[in-house]
Amino acid sequence: MTVGKIEGSNHQFDERGRLFQQTLQLHQTLRKPIERRYDYNVVGELTQITDNYKGIKTFTYDLKTG
Repeated sequence: MTVGKIEGSNHQFDERGRLFQQTLQLHQTLRKPIERRYDYNVVGELTQITDNYKGIKTFTYDLKTG
């Protein structure tokens, strides 16, 4: 998907200051805005991004040893 000029945006943050929801309104490119939700694990690492156009992207992390 080619992204056009962003006409407006809304960003919401959780109590820890992490981005948890984002809405982007594009200029005449898409009928509905891009909406994304960000999810984190208990230690604050990003674990998932849900995007209404691109679907779900999941992130995993290796355990720190030593």
